[in-house]
Amino acid sequence: MEADRMGKFDIDPPDSTEPEHRAALHLTIFGAWLLAFGAAALLEYAPNASLWFPPAAVTFAAVVVLGVRALPVIWLACLVVTVLADQVYQRGMSGAELAAAGFAFAFTHSLAYAALGLVFRSAGRRASPVPDLHAVGWFVLGGVAASGISSALGGLSMIVTGMSEPGDVAPLIITWWVGDFAGLVTIGPLLALLLIQLTVFLGIPLPGRLDRLPGPTSWSGLLRTAGPGLGLLIGLTLSILLLLAAFPGYAAMPLLLLACLPVSLWIARTESALATLVGVAGFSLILAAATGPLGLADHALALQLMVICLAIASYLGLAMAGRRQKRSADRARVDSR
Repeated sequence: MEADRMGKFDIDPPDSTEPEHRAALHLTIFGAWLLAFGAAALLEYAPNASLWFPPAAVTFAAVVVLGVRALPVIWLACLVVTVLADQVYQRGMSGAELAAAGFAFAFTHSLAYAALGLVFRSAGRRASPVPDLHAVGWFVLGGVAASGISSALGGLSMIVTGMSEPGDVAPLIITWWVGDFAGLVTIGPLLALLLIQLTVFLGIPLPGRLDRLPGPTSWSGLLRTAGPGLGLLIGLTLSILLLLAAFPGYAAMPLLLLACLPVSLWIARTESALATLVGVAGFSLILAAATGPLGLADHALALQLMVICLAIASYLGLAMAGRRQKRSADRARVDSR
């Protein structure tokens, strides 16, 4: 009963972990956040516009696993990229302006995504939003709200700090909103799963039920069992993208990517949660990486919608598969009595 109570109210177990293990986990989160920000900048198809913004997913996953203890390293990462951006774009900001801009970025970014992560953590939910339909719904609706709040506050902070004119911010807010949500919904669950596996490996205690994930989470047999499905998803995605590049004048061509949806649902129905999350993240990464080089910037919004739709549908398919398995297990348990 006490264990259930801890799981429900998210009471952290005593942490007797070696300091170097905790430091390694925080350093990993710091590096992952900077890598995710660099990926978003590298894969921009237009200034300040990328198909997705994976730092939102890193922040969400880190807070789900570590709670508010993850925030200092996230804030440090926000400050570092603010300084780097000033150097790259040669804005010539003073030290005080850099500090204000870095604080504004850290606050607006972490406020929304940390709040979403804390909701899942305190509710005793698993790190991935796929165990049940209620969790999927809350993850999607909460993600839309969090990305919208973060984007709006980010635009407001740019006006207050003098980094942008009010008339230039409104289009950016819409672009950030869609991109942030695309990054969160496609990569956040997989990153949370990876952080949980790393936390368990380092011997750091987890609260509630965070260490109980749906389905097998071993990487060793992933390619052997889910390899054909993942390969089909990747091959079909690349083929359609090449077709889009060959016929750029057709606005409806991105709808061909809907052909990838049955493949992803098949993976969700027949394979583990890990395989589904890898497929969703891989699909989004391929589209984000191909948008600029293949000249698909005119289709960016449609591609973002395809990424979001495939992710949500896959999570719903995984939740339905889990519900069917649970019903079958319950039925078998009743029949055996």
